[in-house]
Amino acid sequence: MALQVRVVHALADQLIDIPERARDSPVVVGRADDAELHIPSNGISRRHCLLYLQGGDWIVEDARSAAGTFVNDNRVTGPLTLNSGDLITLGAEASPPAITIDPYGLLKVGVARAAAPAAVPPRPRRPTESALDAPRRPVGPPTSAYPIPAAMAGAARTEQDEWGHSGRNFYVPMRKTWTPGIIATAFIGAVAVIGTFAFLYKRRSDQITAAIAQARAAAMAKATSRPVSRPTTARVRPPRVFEAPPTEAELRAQRIDARRDDPGWASVEDSHAGLRDPRHAISTYLEYLHATPSTLYGTDVQRYIDDDLDRAWWEHIADLLHERGRLAASSEESDAKAKLQAIDAELKELNYTAKEPPKVEDAAHMVALRAARDPAYYATWKERAIGRVRASHGQDSLW
Repeated sequence: MALQVRVVHALADQLIDIPERARDSPVVVGRADDAELHIPSNGISRRHCLLYLQGGDWIVEDARSAAGTFVNDNRVTGPLTLNSGDLITLGAEASPPAITIDPYGLLKVGVARAAAPAAVPPRPRRPTESALDAPRRPVGPPTSAYPIPAAMAGAARTEQDEWGHSGRNFYVPMRKTWTPGIIATAFIGAVAVIGTFAFLYKRRSDQITAAIAQARAAAMAKATSRPVSRPTTARVRPPRVFEAPPTEAELRAQRIDARRDDPGWASVEDSHAGLRDPRHAISTYLEYLHATPSTLYGTDVQRYIDDDLDRAWWEHIADLLHERGRLAASSEESDAKAKLQAIDAELKELNYTAKEPPKVEDAAHMVALRAARDPAYYATWKERAIGRVRASHGQDSLW
């Protein structure tokens, strides 16, 4: 049976139907482009967790993610059976991506429908000629084909009691009667309710009348004690009303609403959220800044450019380490030694001394690597890379 889930992350809130998968071919959840349940979030791993069907139950299993997988705020350490309404949280950020299992309880409805239906009594056969010729039994009340509930046992009779032959129990509704006690109780209750409302209404009317009389007396006393004065003809200017300047929250809300109406900003958000090639993404940002030089979102665009340049820096270092490992294991290339020396020299220039590639999923590890990076060299490289993207419209390499 397919599983319906609700996926909520920074860019979407949608319902997705997951097909049935066994444990040997599970549904992969992560930020990788080839993940079947793709979630574009930098806070989760490329292969974060797995979903599969085993023994009629859906199972979730963590795929050795760096940030961890949580079900109802409990960390998943092994295969865990899921129930309707369970909340899977990916990572431990402030607002991590979340997956709600079967939000509308469709699995319970499917199980109830799959249960065997109750037996229906067979339809009576039509009488044959032999049955019509047979002697007829006295006509009695119809018998019920269904058992009588326990709550109706006091109101049930048997055919043997009144008709002289055995048969199944049938339900006889009890006759409802109005006794003098019930009528008297209802009358007394109605009189009490009406009397209470009449008393409250009378008391409230007296209070209002007394308040009006008191107000009139006070007004008359004030009018007789005030000296008579001639009316003045001076114009009274209305007070000036100064509007308060908008707050920072109101300005932020106006900017957010304006972004929704800007068609160029949609391409910027798509490039940043889609994890495209850094060259193409930076080219899109620069084109947006060139088309709208007076934009209010220049700070956000510059942050997007810095994020993609940082991602391109660490991806290049990972590619260099991968190529060095391949050349070290290969003995067929004649210039392998020269290539290894060139790679070592470039890594030394980038001030990267570790033997393992950077772990982009580990936030603490990346903070330490950025602190060890030469800021002057990195700033010079950023300017050179932006110039290459601007000159080639994102076609040339950043290196």
